[in-house]
Amino acid sequence: MCGICGFAGFRDDALLRRMTEVIAHRGLDDEGHYFSDRASLGFRRLSIIDLSTGNQPLSSEDAKVWSVCNGEIYNFKAIKDELLNRGHTFRTHTDTEIIPHAYQEWGIDFVNRLNGMFAIALWDEREGKLFLVRDRLGIRPLHYSTVAGGLVFSSEAKAILKHPVFNKELDYNAIDDFLTLRYIPGDVTFFKHLKVLEPAHMLIYQDGRVQIKRYWDIPMQQSLKLSARDYRDHFYSLLDDSVNRCLLSDVPLGVYLSGGLDSSVIAAFVKKNYDKQLTVFSHGFDGQEDELKYARAVARHLGARHHEVFIKEEHLDLLPEIIYHMDMPIANSDIIGFYLLADLAHKHVKVFLTGEGSDELFGSYVHQETLYYGHRIKKFIPKFLLKGVLPALIKKSPLSLINMFFRYPGYALDEESRLKLLEYFHSGNLASDYFCLNSLFSNRQKDSLYSASFRQNLNGPSPALKSLQEVFEDKRIKHAFNRLIYLEFKYWLPTYHLMKEDKIAMSFCLESRYPYLDHEIVEFMGEVPVGMKKKGLKRKHLLREIARGLIPEEIRNRPKGPILVPINKCFDRNFQRMLGEYFTREKVEKRGYYNYSYVRDLIAGRKKNPFLFDRQLFALLSLEIWHDIFVDQNP
Repeated sequence: MCGICGFAGFRDDALLRRMTEVIAHRGLDDEGHYFSDRASLGFRRLSIIDLSTGNQPLSSEDAKVWSVCNGEIYNFKAIKDELLNRGHTFRTHTDTEIIPHAYQEWGIDFVNRLNGMFAIALWDEREGKLFLVRDRLGIRPLHYSTVAGGLVFSSEAKAILKHPVFNKELDYNAIDDFLTLRYIPGDVTFFKHLKVLEPAHMLIYQDGRVQIKRYWDIPMQQSLKLSARDYRDHFYSLLDDSVNRCLLSDVPLGVYLSGGLDSSVIAAFVKKNYDKQLTVFSHGFDGQEDELKYARAVARHLGARHHEVFIKEEHLDLLPEIIYHMDMPIANSDIIGFYLLADLAHKHVKVFLTGEGSDELFGSYVHQETLYYGHRIKKFIPKFLLKGVLPALIKKSPLSLINMFFRYPGYALDEESRLKLLEYFHSGNLASDYFCLNSLFSNRQKDSLYSASFRQNLNGPSPALKSLQEVFEDKRIKHAFNRLIYLEFKYWLPTYHLMKEDKIAMSFCLESRYPYLDHEIVEFMGEVPVGMKKKGLKRKHLLREIARGLIPEEIRNRPKGPILVPINKCFDRNFQRMLGEYFTREKVEKRGYYNYSYVRDLIAGRKKNPFLFDRQLFALLSLEIWHDIFVDQNP
């Protein structure tokens, strides 16, 4: 895995070198450049395959097609053999050299032949076309911006900011999206003129014109009709093949082990297929309430070399450094745990496998289950009960009773959360349910949070949120549960999880790999009936079936729980200090986004409702740090 950057439509050799330098942390092993009057490509290399000769940019035999690629092409040997049979010659043994040759042979549709994770920039000198392509699930990031005279792109947004005339005009709707969902869905960022190329999309730039098109989508039709055994055997075979592909490496690799079902199964498959001792990495915060005891049990079962790191109070001070590397913040304190894991892992390996993607395959997030069953139940409740009797009961019921239905250990609801439940029972469809339950700040709260000047900068309904709503109205996907799965694959996974993990891992020159996100597995699971993804209230049915005999039974049968980095238990004093430093009356009023009195009340209410208020304050703090780094300064 590496870092790529470049532009088309103008020539500026010094700019390309500056951009490449900004992303140097993504590849400390080598760098390369291609310069021409119409396009330039930059590259930083993390050597994983063909350590001696695989530097990029790489070209076709006639040097008319040039490419850079961040990622891995797992099936490159089969494609290379086919190209050799068709007369192509190669200078290296690296996977990415197939790209310019495959383009010459099949055109840009060659991307449909690739199995892997990739962000590709390809320049066709004859046609004067620049192609940007992002892999099907969005494992590798790719940002771009149209500027005066051309188009600029990079693995990381901070490199694009090096363009001397980049316009840092803010997108206030994107900020509003962030404070609603804890991330920014779709192709938008906090800057109006900086975009994200979405997963399974390609961008074509020629003569100042930009065209973007989707080249792949997830089938969600439940068309397969197999026996239970055939479903299980086929899923096992696909996952086994995917793990084997992810083991393709000329450098040491390991596994991030949380102690949950997903990562434990991946660790077991690596143990089965890897010819070296299994190495695993875990984090915790106290060894009691965290997941470490389960991770240790799996590591012992598999005979793995186990490395651990504990989250401590002082690690909150890493937040500005983390947000710098992430380009855009994610409002979840687990970014600190992941950063510590990456710091630990890079001392031992250059590649790691994770269990990310399984929750999306099976629709096993707590909010998905709540939304799906709530949606079904609400259909059968008479309107007078739904709109009148139940809200009245919720208003009068003691919070201790309501807390019995709350799934996050160590936390409890308070009066603010009671209001969210009341809003849920008044919502009229699945899309409204989703925003009601998943919103970090509700519309009611934002009316109090936002200053008058901030509200004036909001430009109507958010295009990103409109895109989310369209998924719920997509008639191609018949089953409501599959709509929830598709939504999280399209937005939550690439922007909340994968973008975060790529940027953090690459800040330590680490490559992350995702066996569950092999597109063949995703396509198969999209066609699997919902009843094979879950059995009643038991989630991840197929995964639990194939895990039998691979991992300890206590892990195989564990209910899914949230992976928490609780602020009030990990960083309480330091968090309070940082809030006091960043949210003085003077600073809040100078920024002009919020009403100071509301922020002050949130800080004062931390002890009463840490689950909600700490998450809200973490979002505000992350946004303020981001603003300080990328707007007030010039990194």
